[in-house]
Amino acid sequence: MKLYPKLAVSGMAKNARLYLPYLITGSMMAAMFYILGFLNFSTAFVSMGGGSMGVLISLGWAVIGIFSAIIMFYTHTFLIRRRMKEFGMYNILGMGKLSVCAVLLWENAITAAVVSVSGVLIGAALSKLAELLLGNIVHLDVGYDFSLSPISAAITVIYCFVIFTLIFIISAVRLRLSDPVGMMRAEAGGEKPPKVNWLLGIGGFILLGAAYWMAVTIEDPIDALNMFFFCVLMVIAATFILFIAGSVMICRLMKSSKRYYYKPNHFVSVSQMSWRMKRSGAGLAAICILCTMVLVTIVTTTCLYSGMEERLRDRYNNDMASYIVFRNFDDASDENYAFLRQAYTDSWNECGLTPKKTSEFTFTVMNVPVEENQFILDGNIISDDLDEAADWIPKMEQAYLISADDYMKETGIDLSLSDGEAALYVRGAGYNRDTLRIGEREYAVKTILSEPGITIWTGDAVDAGYVLYIIVPDFRELVETTCLIPNTLTFSHTAVYRYIGIDTDAPDEAQADALWLSKNKTDELWAKYNNISVTKEDDRVSEHPFVYTNERSLAVDRNDFYSAYGTLFFLGIFFSAIFLMAAVLIMYYKQISEGYEDQTRFGIMRKVGMTDRDIRRSVNSQVLTVFFAPLAAAVLHLCFAYPMLSRMIYLFGVNSRGQLLAVAAISVGVFALGYLIMYKVTSRSYYAIVSGDGD
Repeated sequence: MKLYPKLAVSGMAKNARLYLPYLITGSMMAAMFYILGFLNFSTAFVSMGGGSMGVLISLGWAVIGIFSAIIMFYTHTFLIRRRMKEFGMYNILGMGKLSVCAVLLWENAITAAVVSVSGVLIGAALSKLAELLLGNIVHLDVGYDFSLSPISAAITVIYCFVIFTLIFIISAVRLRLSDPVGMMRAEAGGEKPPKVNWLLGIGGFILLGAAYWMAVTIEDPIDALNMFFFCVLMVIAATFILFIAGSVMICRLMKSSKRYYYKPNHFVSVSQMSWRMKRSGAGLAAICILCTMVLVTIVTTTCLYSGMEERLRDRYNNDMASYIVFRNFDDASDENYAFLRQAYTDSWNECGLTPKKTSEFTFTVMNVPVEENQFILDGNIISDDLDEAADWIPKMEQAYLISADDYMKETGIDLSLSDGEAALYVRGAGYNRDTLRIGEREYAVKTILSEPGITIWTGDAVDAGYVLYIIVPDFRELVETTCLIPNTLTFSHTAVYRYIGIDTDAPDEAQADALWLSKNKTDELWAKYNNISVTKEDDRVSEHPFVYTNERSLAVDRNDFYSAYGTLFFLGIFFSAIFLMAAVLIMYYKQISEGYEDQTRFGIMRKVGMTDRDIRRSVNSQVLTVFFAPLAAAVLHLCFAYPMLSRMIYLFGVNSRGQLLAVAAISVGVFALGYLIMYKVTSRSYYAIVSGDGD
């Protein structure tokens, strides 16, 4: 029994060039898995962000676990392929396949132990740093006390042993189905040049073109968000097809060019590429997809994170605000409103808040359909008859109707709207008509504003969706004569929203105290009004004149906002690191394995008169062509994804395409520099092997 572990250790030592990167990468992935588990169970983040942070970290933990498993499975194929010749030799010398499987079992057990233990140790050492980094990103104070998460450590160890058990099972089945001669020739399995599959290659170009066309032509941000995953799947499929079948087509086309092909460096590299591309294409496609994932992830999360405070301010008209929903203008009388307003001002005074500015205006909400990325403001559609509007219900979005006088009072902007004129602010969709209809009233669109001027928040930290403000001069008359929210509040008249907000220099704690105090006072008012009955013109009876209130504080909601976007940015860093490690590992294995395959061929070429200089030139030509193809394709994917990404992040408050372009350009530049460094390292290793200096 001692023979098997000795053979396992000996085999791993002899193949240290392959096993060491595998162990290091596995350990780092296990460490990241432990760190996210540590953060998931961290008491510092449990209650922050209304649960959004916990959900995002849990989701990221699951994604890291799945992706790490895929990478370990994929890269192990390089190892087992390299070891097949050795296993075949054992089999020929009389060792049965069961005994060879025992050696393989010991190798996987040793690997699992090394990866799990080192992963937990590295993760534990870096977990506090990760916790401090996340705390800094989301603006949360975190202590410096070091701690170990036993739950995360146990899950990480179990996770590693499950993964390597599955890897052993797959490898054992492959070994069981192989014959000794086939194992001895496993490394030469790609010697027959693949046939050119023109239909598959052309299909790959068509599929990629269709994905690019969708990314460029989709105008609706919501459609872009919904179709993004589908486009990603199309690009992944097309990338694999083109790197496998399309690359063979390109090699054939390069061979047809005598001026290019019949040169020593090109002749050797193109010949070898055409012989091996069918097998290597999948690896190149994986590298390309991983590079694209790194770029897309870091670009989008960086754009979402940068300028958070500015976007948070854009979403809030005031530091503290409330809106009170009345059933109609009669209920929204100055008497009722003053009573409620006093409750808020008393709360602010009790908490020592001194308003620098007070905002008060009236608005209402209406449902507007969106079709083909255009708001449709047509009185024939906006009807109180739900049966007539049934087809539009799934397409309805909320819009806000505001008085021109209130808008000028709040913003200082005189839109100079005459009777029958309106101004619009639109986001997420467009409006391409010169007129609009609300009920029986028709308005000429005088102007479409580039900025809203005032903000009516939705109350969500991640504010993704359509926004439409309609500013009219005859606001009260329009609301009183038109039902804008059919059956929404179970009464015939349109609800009226009265907004009140203040700006203050008070600290966040005082603002939070005032918010909760105002909520308590409105609860008391609610109880009082429950005993009041108000008779409506249509003989309907209401228990109270207002429907509900909604209180918000920028200071209180800042945590939720920062936790959502900050955690996304943090996970973007984590995912990018994982994707990058996976890409580097695949690149390394691809070049090393090909170096071993080419060693014999270049030895023969050296014997027939090819100089070391010619070999180096051929190596550079081949590695440059193969190595930089995934990077070029990844940058191309990012370029075509840019319009879709810009529309998607526009929904989340990033309105500057210049910001996205700058972040993308910097990310590509930094990533390309790192990629070039990896090329230099890989090129030397490849040349050392094919020249006979390597193992």
